[in-house]
Amino acid sequence: MTVILALIAIAFLLIFVHNVKSFNNLPWLDASEQKKTSVFCPSVSIIVAARNEADIIERTLVSLQRIDYPDFEIILINDQSSDDTAEIAALIAAKDSRLSIIDSEDLPSGWIGKSWALHQGVKHARGEWLLFTDADCIHHPQSLRIAMTLVFDSELDFVSIIPKLEQVNSGGKLIMPAYVTLLGTFFPLGKLNVHPNKALAAGGFILVKRSIYQAVGGHFAIRGSLLDDVSLACRVKAFSYSVWTGLTRDLVVTRPYESLKAIWIALGRHAFDLMERSVMRVIIFLIGLMLMVGLPMVGLVVSAVSMSPLVLILAMVSMGIMILVGIGSTKLLGIGWLWGLILPIGFLLYGGIVVTAVVQFWRGKLVWSGRQYGR
Repeated sequence: MTVILALIAIAFLLIFVHNVKSFNNLPWLDASEQKKTSVFCPSVSIIVAARNEADIIERTLVSLQRIDYPDFEIILINDQSSDDTAEIAALIAAKDSRLSIIDSEDLPSGWIGKSWALHQGVKHARGEWLLFTDADCIHHPQSLRIAMTLVFDSELDFVSIIPKLEQVNSGGKLIMPAYVTLLGTFFPLGKLNVHPNKALAAGGFILVKRSIYQAVGGHFAIRGSLLDDVSLACRVKAFSYSVWTGLTRDLVVTRPYESLKAIWIALGRHAFDLMERSVMRVIIFLIGLMLMVGLPMVGLVVSAVSMSPLVLILAMVSMGIMILVGIGSTKLLGIGWLWGLILPIGFLLYGGIVVTAVVQFWRGKLVWSGRQYGR
């Protein structure tokens, strides 16, 4: 056991060093730090897919209306909402000719609902560039102009901004540090932006040149992916176009998850797709998680029973480094560092999310926005 604990301690130390470097090299795009804006302002079609978003759609649309950019339109696809989403949007559209409302057609076989809605929106778009955003994202007035400045200054074809959580509730504080730690370990943004074919993106803000979107097949090419944003970014890269993804503190924010159950469902939606729908990857991930997280906990108990100082030291070192990694993630999320102390619990909960997602996928009962997907 001491040998395994020693290896785990070394592994956590390497993860800690890796994540510190990754966090220090994270790409950011903020309104507060942006001084120069581009004089190039090509037309942009902002496309929003909305399904039962009556509680927030007004905030989202008003924030889009206030965007400081000379030539844009807003296309909202009402994805067969059963609440007042369409009615609220129609009242806003009646006072703004830039906003149009489209009712989604029935979902074809093999399509994911959101991708189908956005696909329909593109058909009605006139812009040279497309900005895909979620119905629960609130935009800073400078978000589009600053992103377009980055496009022209850095000669980019695809820009995605990962929205900031407006606030993090107790359920999010329990799970999100573990989730951010895992993403930072396996998908370091600083490296992904220069990787030849791997990419990360967030559906809350995806800006892509229309001609490139069409050249790579658009949402039709990724119609069955539950990880639509990442799949689109990877496809753009696969065609040798440039992709940039970054974080923000103020350009785009999204509402918090309402409960632990809501977080479980939201993260579970794409947990299996993150592992490329490979059962073997899931098994390896879960074994690694149990060894890395579970064994140090067991080591603490064993050391107390056997009075083994070496086991105690190795277990405490592993737990200590693990907690330091968690504290780094809490800083990134903007929550109290004390939540980093329970990172092991967050890891185990995320393991439960992965297992649940795999089971639901294979049973054809993975739920997203009221629709069931899966095998």
